[in-house]
Amino acid sequence: MEAQLENRSKRKKGLKALILTTIISIFAFVSTFIYQSFLSNSSFSKYPPVGELFDIGDYQLHMYATGKKTDLPTIILESGSGTPSSVSDWRYIQPELAKTTRVITYDRAGYGWSDQAHNDRTSEQIINDLHKMLEVSNEEGPFILVGHSFGGFNMQLFAHRYPNQVAGMVLLDSSLIGKSPEVTDSALFFQESLRELGVMRLMGDLGILPVPEAAMSDERSKEFLYRSFYNEDQKSEIKFMTTTDEKQLKLVQEEGFGDLPLIILSSRAEEKEHKDWQNSQDALLQLSTNSQRHIVEHSSHYIHHDQPTVVIDSILEILEKAE
Repeated sequence: MEAQLENRSKRKKGLKALILTTIISIFAFVSTFIYQSFLSNSSFSKYPPVGELFDIGDYQLHMYATGKKTDLPTIILESGSGTPSSVSDWRYIQPELAKTTRVITYDRAGYGWSDQAHNDRTSEQIINDLHKMLEVSNEEGPFILVGHSFGGFNMQLFAHRYPNQVAGMVLLDSSLIGKSPEVTDSALFFQESLRELGVMRLMGDLGILPVPEAAMSDERSKEFLYRSFYNEDQKSEIKFMTTTDEKQLKLVQEEGFGDLPLIILSSRAEEKEHKDWQNSQDALLQLSTNSQRHIVEHSSHYIHHDQPTVVIDSILEILEKAE
């Protein structure tokens, strides 16, 4: 009898502990969710747009243009996938180039200050958006296209679609056919949940968030990352990066760009990490009969952060050839 009473008492204590743990867990999740929502909403007033918002139909894109319009081509800087703020991403590059000619950075739909589009974020859709934004903002070519990582996908497709508007191109560790990472729907859902519940923000504040350092290089980038990382547009971008986009890009690369001035910058770190990286990057040389490739030492995948002078010099070289 005493043993039964003791077991019953233990079960009650265990049940109380479980209930208490559940309540604490729910409270913690609700608290972090409220924390995330409050800070995300306050970020809009804390970090107002530095450029202009242009209506391209169903949504607006943020564009930041600096430098005077001259007889020289205008430079367009395109960030890689997952980069929270294009303005922060190119902060070492844009001010220097703007001393010579007009320079444009912009946030793709779902990033930075731009609206979410809620459509299929293929590279084709992305360059359609870019072209429309340039038209609406009265920015005229010719253009020098500069693309980092996934941005290289988009710039190649833009050059193929609008060859008469493109005077040259620089690719920084450009993504390659068949080399984009496969990301499962469950992984994307998990990452999105971490953001919405505020766990991502908490991990970032504790310095344990597993994202590239360059994606959190300043307070503005951090805030945009916490606010919109893996939203619907970004998840769609990743999805099509490994399917439709590669089919489109394969066609583009088979046709090439004639004698378009082209410089390919590849980081030594990527070459060491991926066995066939050098051969794949060398293959990009075939895009143009007027191309060259440089391996950048002492740099991560984010060459424009680690070796900005190399990037600036390469863009100015293309600008001189285009002139």
